[in-house]
Amino acid sequence: MELATRVGILPRGQRPTRKARAIGPARVAWLVLLTALPLCSSERAHTGASSPVARAIESALRKLDDAELAGIRKRNAKFIDEVYAPNVVIFPCFLPVKFEGLEGAREAWQSFFDRFATIRKCEWSERVYRAAGPGAAWMTCLWYLEGTNGEGQAVELILRATRHYEKQRGRWRIVHEHFSAAER
Repeated sequence: MELATRVGILPRGQRPTRKARAIGPARVAWLVLLTALPLCSSERAHTGASSPVARAIESALRKLDDAELAGIRKRNAKFIDEVYAPNVVIFPCFLPVKFEGLEGAREAWQSFFDRFATIRKCEWSERVYRAAGPGAAWMTCLWYLEGTNGEGQAVELILRATRHYEKQRGRWRIVHEHFSAAER
Protein backbone atom coordinates (compact mmCIF):
# COMPACT_ATOMS: atom_id res chain seq x y z
CA MET A 1 0.00 0.00 0.00
CA GLU A 2 2.95 2.35 0.65
CA LEU A 3 4.03 2.10 -3.01
CA ALA A 4 0.48 2.78 -4.17
CA THR A 5 0.38 5.89 -1.97
CA ARG A 6 3.76 7.15 -3.22
CA VAL A 7 2.77 6.97 -6.89
CA GLY A 8 -0.58 8.61 -6.23
CA ILE A 9 -2.79 5.61 -6.82
CA LEU A 10 -4.31 5.90 -3.33
CA PRO A 11 -4.51 8.95 -1.06
CA ARG A 12 -2.42 8.62 2.11
CA GLY A 13 -4.16 6.41 4.67
CA GLN A 14 -6.88 5.12 2.32
CA ARG A 15 -7.29 1.38 2.06
CA PRO A 16 -7.83 -0.13 -1.40
CA THR A 17 -11.50 -0.54 -2.28
CA ARG A 18 -13.09 -2.09 -5.30
CA LYS A 19 -13.40 1.37 -6.85
CA ALA A 20 -9.78 2.25 -5.98
CA ARG A 21 -8.55 -0.94 -7.67
CA ALA A 22 -9.96 0.23 -11.01
CA ILE A 23 -6.97 2.40 -11.98
CA GLY A 24 -6.13 3.71 -15.42
CA PRO A 25 -3.48 2.37 -17.80
CA ALA A 26 -1.02 5.19 -17.06
CA ARG A 27 -0.99 4.42 -13.36
CA VAL A 28 -0.69 0.70 -14.07
CA ALA A 29 2.36 1.43 -16.23
CA TRP A 30 3.95 3.48 -13.46
CA LEU A 31 3.23 0.77 -10.93
CA VAL A 32 4.81 -1.88 -13.15
CA LEU A 33 7.85 0.33 -13.77
CA LEU A 34 8.37 1.11 -10.10
CA THR A 35 7.98 -2.55 -9.19
CA ALA A 36 10.40 -3.71 -11.89
CA LEU A 37 13.19 -1.19 -11.22
CA PRO A 38 14.54 -2.92 -8.11
CA LEU A 39 14.53 -6.24 -9.98
CA CYS A 40 16.47 -4.81 -12.92
CA SER A 41 19.13 -3.31 -10.71
CA SER A 42 19.59 -6.32 -8.48
CA GLU A 43 22.74 -8.37 -8.81
CA ARG A 44 20.72 -11.48 -9.55
CA ALA A 45 19.26 -9.96 -12.72
CA HIS A 46 22.28 -7.93 -13.83
CA THR A 47 25.67 -8.67 -12.37
CA GLY A 48 27.97 -6.63 -14.55
CA ALA A 49 30.77 -8.49 -12.72
CA SER A 50 30.27 -6.25 -9.69
CA SER A 51 30.59 -8.94 -7.03
CA PRO A 52 33.22 -11.62 -6.41
CA VAL A 53 30.70 -14.31 -7.44
CA ALA A 54 29.85 -12.47 -10.68
CA ARG A 55 33.56 -11.98 -11.46
CA ALA A 56 34.21 -15.69 -10.87
CA ILE A 57 31.35 -16.65 -13.20
CA GLU A 58 32.59 -14.27 -15.90
CA SER A 59 36.14 -15.60 -15.56
CA ALA A 60 34.95 -19.21 -15.94
CA LEU A 61 32.84 -18.33 -18.99
CA ARG A 62 35.69 -16.38 -20.62
CA LYS A 63 37.97 -19.43 -20.23
CA LEU A 64 35.32 -21.63 -21.82
CA ASP A 65 34.84 -19.18 -24.70
CA ASP A 66 38.58 -18.69 -25.19
CA ALA A 67 39.04 -22.47 -25.49
CA GLU A 68 36.42 -22.45 -28.24
CA LEU A 69 38.06 -19.52 -30.05
CA ALA A 70 41.40 -21.34 -29.99
CA GLY A 71 39.74 -24.41 -31.54
CA ILE A 72 38.06 -22.33 -34.22
CA ARG A 73 41.33 -20.63 -35.16
CA LYS A 74 42.94 -24.08 -35.56
CA ARG A 75 39.86 -25.37 -37.43
CA ASN A 76 39.72 -28.13 -34.84
CA ALA A 77 36.29 -29.09 -33.51
CA LYS A 78 37.58 -30.93 -30.43
CA PHE A 79 36.30 -28.04 -28.31
CA ILE A 80 32.68 -29.07 -28.91
CA ASP A 81 32.50 -31.70 -26.17
CA GLU A 82 34.16 -29.30 -23.72
CA VAL A 83 31.96 -26.25 -24.24
CA TYR A 84 28.53 -27.46 -25.35
CA ALA A 85 25.86 -29.19 -23.27
CA PRO A 86 24.40 -32.44 -24.64
CA ASN A 87 21.06 -30.62 -25.09
CA VAL A 88 22.50 -27.56 -26.87
CA VAL A 89 20.45 -25.71 -29.50
CA ILE A 90 22.37 -23.65 -32.09
CA PHE A 91 20.88 -21.16 -34.53
CA PRO A 92 23.66 -20.39 -37.04
CA CYS A 93 23.58 -17.66 -39.67
CA PHE A 94 23.51 -20.27 -42.48
CA LEU A 95 21.30 -23.18 -43.47
CA PRO A 96 19.99 -25.33 -41.90
CA VAL A 97 18.63 -22.82 -39.44
CA LYS A 98 18.82 -25.04 -36.34
CA PHE A 99 21.13 -27.69 -34.92
CA GLU A 100 20.44 -29.67 -31.76
CA GLY A 101 22.64 -31.75 -29.45
CA LEU A 102 26.35 -32.49 -29.64
CA GLU A 103 26.04 -34.22 -33.03
CA GLY A 104 24.22 -31.17 -34.32
CA ALA A 105 26.97 -28.94 -32.95
CA ARG A 106 29.60 -31.05 -34.74
CA GLU A 107 27.60 -30.81 -37.97
CA ALA A 108 27.23 -27.02 -37.58
CA TRP A 109 30.93 -26.47 -36.98
CA GLN A 110 31.93 -28.81 -39.81
CA SER A 111 29.66 -26.84 -42.13
CA PHE A 112 31.32 -23.64 -40.88
CA PHE A 113 34.83 -25.02 -41.41
CA ASP A 114 33.86 -26.18 -44.93
CA ARG A 115 33.14 -22.54 -45.80
CA PHE A 116 36.64 -21.37 -44.81
CA ALA A 117 39.87 -22.71 -46.35
CA THR A 118 41.80 -20.52 -43.91
CA ILE A 119 40.89 -18.51 -40.84
CA ARG A 120 43.24 -15.55 -40.32
CA LYS A 121 41.26 -13.64 -37.73
CA CYS A 122 38.73 -14.92 -35.23
CA GLU A 123 37.95 -12.49 -32.43
CA TRP A 124 35.06 -11.64 -30.16
CA SER A 125 34.68 -8.04 -29.09
CA GLU A 126 32.32 -6.20 -26.81
CA ARG A 127 31.73 -9.32 -24.75
CA VAL A 128 29.13 -8.68 -22.06
CA TYR A 129 28.46 -11.45 -19.55
CA ARG A 130 25.41 -11.51 -17.30
CA ALA A 131 24.74 -13.98 -14.52
CA ALA A 132 21.15 -14.96 -13.78
CA GLY A 133 21.94 -16.71 -10.53
CA PRO A 134 24.65 -19.19 -9.59
CA GLY A 135 23.88 -21.66 -12.39
CA ALA A 136 22.78 -19.64 -15.41
CA ALA A 137 24.30 -16.83 -17.46
CA TRP A 138 24.39 -15.33 -20.93
CA MET A 139 26.82 -13.42 -23.10
CA THR A 140 26.50 -11.12 -26.10
CA CYS A 141 29.31 -10.06 -28.42
CA LEU A 142 30.39 -9.20 -31.93
CA TRP A 143 32.36 -11.89 -33.74
CA TYR A 144 34.90 -10.84 -36.37
CA LEU A 145 36.07 -13.46 -38.87
CA GLU A 146 38.55 -13.10 -41.71
CA GLY A 147 39.90 -15.81 -43.95
CA THR A 148 39.60 -17.30 -47.39
CA ASN A 149 37.04 -19.59 -48.99
CA GLY A 150 37.76 -22.70 -51.07
CA GLU A 151 38.50 -20.59 -54.17
CA GLY A 152 41.03 -18.47 -52.30
CA GLN A 153 38.78 -15.42 -52.17
CA ALA A 154 38.90 -13.22 -49.09
CA VAL A 155 35.96 -13.64 -46.71
CA GLU A 156 35.17 -11.18 -43.95
CA LEU A 157 32.23 -11.60 -41.59
CA ILE A 158 30.89 -9.66 -38.66
CA LEU A 159 28.38 -11.68 -36.66
CA ARG A 160 26.30 -10.91 -33.61
CA ALA A 161 26.37 -13.72 -31.07
CA THR A 162 24.24 -14.52 -28.04
CA ARG A 163 25.06 -17.48 -25.83
CA HIS A 164 23.20 -18.96 -22.87
CA TYR A 165 25.13 -21.02 -20.34
CA GLU A 166 24.10 -23.39 -17.57
CA LYS A 167 26.20 -24.98 -14.89
CA GLN A 168 25.67 -28.71 -15.33
CA ARG A 169 27.33 -31.23 -13.04
CA GLY A 170 29.64 -28.53 -11.74
CA ARG A 171 30.81 -27.31 -15.18
CA TRP A 172 29.63 -24.42 -17.32
CA ARG A 173 28.20 -25.45 -20.69
CA ILE A 174 26.57 -23.63 -23.59
CA VAL A 175 22.91 -24.63 -23.87
CA HIS A 176 21.79 -22.11 -26.51
CA GLU A 177 23.69 -20.17 -29.16
CA HIS A 178 22.37 -17.74 -31.74
CA PHE A 179 24.31 -16.00 -34.53
CA SER A 180 23.13 -13.37 -36.96
CA ALA A 181 24.98 -11.50 -39.68
CA ALA A 182 25.35 -7.76 -39.48
CA GLU A 183 24.81 -6.18 -42.88
CA ARG A 184 27.61 -3.95 -44.12
